[in-house]
Amino acid sequence: MLNWPGESFSATRTYTVRRWDAEAGEIDVDVVRHGSGPATTWAYSCAPGDALHIAGPKMSYGHPDVAWLLIAGDETALPAIGRWLEQLPAGQRASVFIEVAERAHIQQLETAGDVDITWLSRDGRPAGTTTLLQDALVSAPWVSDDVYAWVAGEALTLAPIRRWLREIAPGVAIRVAVTLGVIHRLGLRPQSSGELAAAVGAEASALERLLRYLAALDIVSAADGTWSLRPLGAELDDDRYTEVLSLDTATGRTAVGIVGLLDAVRPGGAGHAATFGRSFTDLVDADPALSRSRLHSELAEWTATPLAASALLRDVTDIRVAGPGSGDIARALRAHHPEARVRLLVPPSQARAAADLAAGDTGAGAGAGAGEIVVETGGLLDRRPELAEAYLLVGALAEFGDDDDAHVLAEAAASTRGGGVLVLEDPHTDETDDEHELEHDLELLAVHGGALRTESRLDALAEAAGLRPGGREIVGWGRALRRYERV
Repeated sequence: MLNWPGESFSATRTYTVRRWDAEAGEIDVDVVRHGSGPATTWAYSCAPGDALHIAGPKMSYGHPDVAWLLIAGDETALPAIGRWLEQLPAGQRASVFIEVAERAHIQQLETAGDVDITWLSRDGRPAGTTTLLQDALVSAPWVSDDVYAWVAGEALTLAPIRRWLREIAPGVAIRVAVTLGVIHRLGLRPQSSGELAAAVGAEASALERLLRYLAALDIVSAADGTWSLRPLGAELDDDRYTEVLSLDTATGRTAVGIVGLLDAVRPGGAGHAATFGRSFTDLVDADPALSRSRLHSELAEWTATPLAASALLRDVTDIRVAGPGSGDIARALRAHHPEARVRLLVPPSQARAAADLAAGDTGAGAGAGAGEIVVETGGLLDRRPELAEAYLLVGALAEFGDDDDAHVLAEAAASTRGGGVLVLEDPHTDETDDEHELEHDLELLAVHGGALRTESRLDALAEAAGLRPGGREIVGWGRALRRYERV
């Protein structure tokens, strides 16, 4: 388990290791000194002997097995591009486009691959103010349809490029294929379209049309009436994509719900009902598979174990848990606190799945006198008649507007004996404009009328609910578990 230092996680940044010398215990990291922020400030002021906290890697992927690589980025992506080129196998074809502030920043990059590198100079203009990278990519020769594209850099530069590389139709088609199980079954072995249709419960002619389009995207290919995965399709046959891409999960449905963004921005508030004819809550409640999936979430999966071991929960004996992923959290709490009573608060539509989870509870203390998982049904805006020792909200506040959040916090405090409310949310920082974070924020707006919140904003909502900060601890990868108490 990784324990971060007590300082704000917003002071951390993710960087590519340029070189690692295990014998000497050294790493090289290239830092671009530009703009402002924690990393840039440190780069200008650091000196030999200064201490740094380093953790990672967050993830690591192997070299994609494709005929051609399309790689592009600005100077902030240069370390990653440089390391990638150095690790290319001999003869690997790649087209590389690198944007730098001025020509003096052009570097000599070594590679064994068959690589064409194009350097683009902004001639002193600020990053994100030109279309150099986009223009170069759009006008470049398309070497092969067997391609893997990797682009990184400033958010303003990347936004139009990502739209060019990823239109809405491919994303929806891929999600449907993952949801049906087409990708997984072709990952087991090549199959005919008829055999595949029978296996996944699809109409044969409609599935054939979907497969033809996936072939145009280089996801699958056909030979002698048999379909198989291409290298890009094989990348999708991985469990880590299931929750994000599958339309049988609430997370996957949330991502698609961004289609309702127009109806959310025009009047303000959730646009899901106007776009899809019913609210997201009604959609989930009507589908048992979606309801079950709400007991699990990526936020909970990454944080459940360290959260259960948090000092803020050291002496917990009776705690109510609510929010997306609450099932994962409840299991982790029982494993770490076998004598504790964990009240799992869910909507009525999730009651059966939650009951199955509770029935399968095999916490370390299961047996006579041991704790248990108790299923309660109800809404987050409701006060609970039976008081618990503490109330834990997991990823729940992001799905409400400010007024409702203050009400949720107030009712949660009133549903405990001592007024202790713990909050775990995905972090949002004003210092960075991370494109993925901003995209998730828009999904929350379109689907729920909610928003990602900074820690200071969470404190303000708690104050509006008559609460004050009572403790804070980093759990998992940069998430802050915050405790609030009655004033």
